[in-house]
Amino acid sequence: MKKPYNFQLKLMPMVFMTMVMFLLVAPNALKAQTVEDGTAASPFLIESRQELLDFNACMATNQPFYHDGTTFVTTSDPAYVKIFAGGKLSETAPAYFKLTTDIVVNTGDVAGCGGLKDNDWVVWEPISTFNGHFDGDYHVISGIFSVQTDATKKGGLFSELSGATAVVENLGVANSYFAGIEFVGGIAGTLQDNAIIRHSFFEGSIEGASDYCGGITGFLNGGSIIDECYSTGSVYGLGYFNGGVVGRVGAGCTLTKSYSSASVQSLGGTTGGVYGSNEEGTIENCYYDKQMTDRTSAEAISRLTYEMTHNPFPNMGSGYVNTADFYPYLTGFDFSKVPVRLSVLPIFLHATGSLDYETMDLLMTDFTVGTTEGAVWSVTSWNDCASVSGTTVTLNQQGVANLIVTLDGYTRTYIIRPYVAPFLGSAENPFTIDDLTDLTNFCEGINNGIDFLYKRVLVNATNLPNTHWLQTANIDMSSVSDWTP
Repeated sequence: MKKPYNFQLKLMPMVFMTMVMFLLVAPNALKAQTVEDGTAASPFLIESRQELLDFNACMATNQPFYHDGTTFVTTSDPAYVKIFAGGKLSETAPAYFKLTTDIVVNTGDVAGCGGLKDNDWVVWEPISTFNGHFDGDYHVISGIFSVQTDATKKGGLFSELSGATAVVENLGVANSYFAGIEFVGGIAGTLQDNAIIRHSFFEGSIEGASDYCGGITGFLNGGSIIDECYSTGSVYGLGYFNGGVVGRVGAGCTLTKSYSSASVQSLGGTTGGVYGSNEEGTIENCYYDKQMTDRTSAEAISRLTYEMTHNPFPNMGSGYVNTADFYPYLTGFDFSKVPVRLSVLPIFLHATGSLDYETMDLLMTDFTVGTTEGAVWSVTSWNDCASVSGTTVTLNQQGVANLIVTLDGYTRTYIIRPYVAPFLGSAENPFTIDDLTDLTNFCEGINNGIDFLYKRVLVNATNLPNTHWLQTANIDMSSVSDWTP
């Protein structure tokens, strides 16, 4: 007699295998079922370093590409969502992209690399001309290393934002290095035709071999807008139009509620703390740390480091959080992850605490620097014009020096100019001869017929006849055996 066929027992292995297969593919299967059609209601989600790299690679083709439910691909499939070149869903509608996490492209001190690439680093090619909407969702992309040697290419996270549909918002770019020939910015090389960057920041290094360098963008043009953005780190351009936030502001453009705590330097002209040049654009409520640069921006407000980190900016709205001893940071971002912690070390240039004459161009007394735990200060100069011990900076003579602080792997450089004192030697404020040493130095300086340092102030030999000197005490010369008049 045949035994009854037990369908339940026969099917159990098949059911078990099906469950195993589902568990193995479930994560991808679930994401594939997630509706990401690139609209504002359902943006394409960028959830990993690899997806960001895939997005960039597809954009670089300047051809239509696709989203397959998990990442960006160039292979066509009827089931995939098509994205037109530039990041658009149609001729008029932008595609929407959104970060869901912080992304580290490269590890190590990328911002301070000085252009020297680590063997393990990926070289970033700026995302080609972008017409879509990119929402950082208060996340940070860090560790980007990008060097452009082609003069026709622009430098930045994006090479260019173009058109009224082009928007980047709520994004941080940190610990990154961008270098190029011209049009170099921390977020975009240029903004064109009503493009927008808002509520975003850059921390790192910008270097340009020619013109148009800025912490956020090199060139704001064609009615474009930057609102609620800041940059910290360094901007260095060999040519013209360099600024802490924007290199050049074009006619009809708007730069508002933004600031720079970046070190801004240039060998060329039209360089400023916030912007280098403004061609009839609107500049409102913008600030820069004048102790980080000696370049000015006429329509922006310069402030001392202490003021930048202790007094809330007026008229900046609710987009910033003000915390004592730190530069303001943007609302929505995790304070522990934004690079304001190093930039904010307050500098007290007078031991008395007075803010009179507190500028990097007129240092008359030794001073103390910020005491943030773990901060290490040092000084470099060609003529040993200043030195530092612990938190005390000693001024030795007139000159130019770099005051450097390192904390948590980040480095900041302040440019200082000790004892630039043109008013000394005037009838109202004469050089004083207080003792035998002063008298000896005075006579030797005059007899040599060249520029000389007197009490750490440079006396110009050509202007010597116009200087005033005052002996303030009796001087005993009995110990001098060979005096040269």
